[in-house]
Amino acid sequence: MKRAVFPWLMLLAALSDAAGCRRSPTYDYEVANYDLAFTLDDASPNAQVTMDLTYQVGKTPKKDGFKFVGNGRVSHLACFDAQGKPLECRVVQLREAKLEWYFPAVRDVRQQVRVTFVLEGFVHQSGNERRIDVPWAGVFRVPVRAAIYRVILPSGGNVEVTQAQPAAYHKDRTGQNDVFVFRQSPLSERHFRFAYRR
Repeated sequence: MKRAVFPWLMLLAALSDAAGCRRSPTYDYEVANYDLAFTLDDASPNAQVTMDLTYQVGKTPKKDGFKFVGNGRVSHLACFDAQGKPLECRVVQLREAKLEWYFPAVRDVRQQVRVTFVLEGFVHQSGNERRIDVPWAGVFRVPVRAAIYRVILPSGGNVEVTQAQPAAYHKDRTGQNDVFVFRQSPLSERHFRFAYRR
């Protein structure tokens, strides 16, 4: 008798899922703007990372955020609000490094956060080619309406881009730096790759 009951329970559970009784969580906010910049030095394997996020918060209060950034070593983490005021933040080492930041609870507003940190040993070199591989770049649990990835290199010499994902980009000059800019609206490419040589 017990053996006959178990398949029926499994069937009821499957029907409940199909009917929408088990739903994935919903979130009352989205990311309006996301700007992720990697500043690289030709002589260093480290990357200085700046991540600017603008949350569009709904009626449910929001007071924190997080981002997984791979399994490399993170150092020099700092977080700020739109006025440059420091925010509490920390690195939680799980299977990946998880960055967390906290701000006073807000609702029905835009909340800006700037996160800066160093990824140590992040740049891979093979011969004269240097590359970064960022599978976590575009991974979010909510929609991202507009995203920009930037790679900032010291100017000087000809830079040949040997790999780019997304494929479309343009090059700017800012001060003494060459800046390679990738735009997406909305964010669709989760994986970011960039490789170059001089």
